[in-house]
Amino acid sequence: NMYIQDETAGVMIRFTEDHTYNYGDLLKIDVSGKSLENYNDAIQLNNVSHDKVTVESTGHTIPYKTVSMSDFLANRYESQYVALKNVQVCESDMNKTWGSIVAHTSINFEDGNGNTFVVFSSKYATYVAEKVPSGSGTLKGIASINNGKIQLIFSTSDDWADMTGNRLGEESGDDSGS
Repeated sequence: NMYIQDETAGVMIRFTEDHTYNYGDLLKIDVSGKSLENYNDAIQLNNVSHDKVTVESTGHTIPYKTVSMSDFLANRYESQYVALKNVQVCESDMNKTWGSIVAHTSINFEDGNGNTFVVFSSKYATYVAEKVPSGSGTLKGIASINNGKIQLIFSTSDDWADMTGNRLGEESGDDSGS
């Protein structure tokens, strides 16, 4: 699978075989005769073959959209690269890794208002052995849904780089008064 987006929307593409397109490739895809289908509540374009894809250019920066938690949880940005501010790993998933090479994994996240969602990691992800961050901050990824459960899927390991703040509700420990 691959996610593509423009300024207005995104969609998951399911190819007929494995692909080697890179993050940041600008693609032209002929979708003639294809239809949008539902797979476990996610909308996807099925059975796209590589002979229908042209790489126009490479190395593009993918802009993210900072979205509200309520819009994210309402699935208003499905298949788009988004950022969620002021979130953290739920205490029950602290000290875990993002996943395992033997099974897909979901890590639970929360915001300061008690809203929750999961970060889904495929067992094929290159970062599965890395520990989840213990701090709070901005988390980026592709907004998705699976069987009614809202989730975020990482594009790169930089998607959690900003998760360095104090746990939500904790004091900074800074005695300077600032």
